[in-house]
Amino acid sequence: MVMSFNRLRSRGRHPTRRIDSPAGLRDGGYRAVIALLVIFGAFGLFLAAEAQVAPMTRTTVGAAGFLMLLLALATLRAGPRAFERWGADVALGACGGLIAASTAVMETAQGQMSEGLLLLVIGVLSAAFRPRRRMWAVLAWMLAVYTAAWLVHPVLTGAVNLAMVEAVIVGVCLMVSNQATRLRGQALTDPLTGLLNRRGLESQAVIAEAVARRATLSMTVCILDLDGFKAFNDVHGHLAGDVLLADLADCWRRELREGDLLARFGGDEFVLVLPGATVNEIDSLMTRLTQSHGARWSRGCAAWEPGEPLHAALGRADQALYEAKTVRMSDEPG
Repeated sequence: MVMSFNRLRSRGRHPTRRIDSPAGLRDGGYRAVIALLVIFGAFGLFLAAEAQVAPMTRTTVGAAGFLMLLLALATLRAGPRAFERWGADVALGACGGLIAASTAVMETAQGQMSEGLLLLVIGVLSAAFRPRRRMWAVLAWMLAVYTAAWLVHPVLTGAVNLAMVEAVIVGVCLMVSNQATRLRGQALTDPLTGLLNRRGLESQAVIAEAVARRATLSMTVCILDLDGFKAFNDVHGHLAGDVLLADLADCWRRELREGDLLARFGGDEFVLVLPGATVNEIDSLMTRLTQSHGARWSRGCAAWEPGEPLHAALGRADQALYEAKTVRMSDEPG
């Protein structure tokens, strides 16, 4: 039990990532993915420029491609915090805007259609990695510019063809967004109890801490560890142990307030994150949790200081849990 939190602390000093970050990518890798996509769009514009006949058109489209290369460099140089908050959406929106605007100088219907395909790639990345509302903002911006550029120079035959291109972009992006949301939910949820798993806790807790810090609210974290769970499994079997954990999670969940976070951290360890509560103010909640289910468990709680990484507060809670279990074992007969 203590070792699990030592492993958490050994993962590094970085704050936990937000829920809308792509799973498995750290901030630098996330920026690299966006930058590579921008570079892809830039070379797409360079190829489109080569296909144009008029020198002015070739220069204009080539300049747009050069601007996108600068955008890729800026994306790689962006700081993690700025990039996560708004940088990714600005990069995607700027990339899509440049591609859509170049539609106004395309000399053929095939050229304008190819710009729509490039916009589809930008939209799919936004749908896969960004929150739904931000995806819609990027799509609305790109398609508005694309439509305006087509109105300036309507080489693509008929408004129906334009609408078909835009409908395909919206439809594919919506499907990707739905699938990405479902997969993120599975990645952040413990399948046995339906609670947050460790990754889900890390993602949600940092958001809760930021909200509490802005509202100047206290934060408390608690580690709850079942007593004698290994012995229970040895006597009754692991299936019975799974049923116990699922029932316990359901009972505890009903006692929490909206905004409280409960996660299965691993095995028979659970973590509570309680915004707006101090360590001295949680006794009534602990009593309700105890009365909601007959399982015996121990707890360790600690204040989560403003701006502090989650693992630091969990480390203190883990030490408090260790001390509580030591006292309980010394009090038991035999």
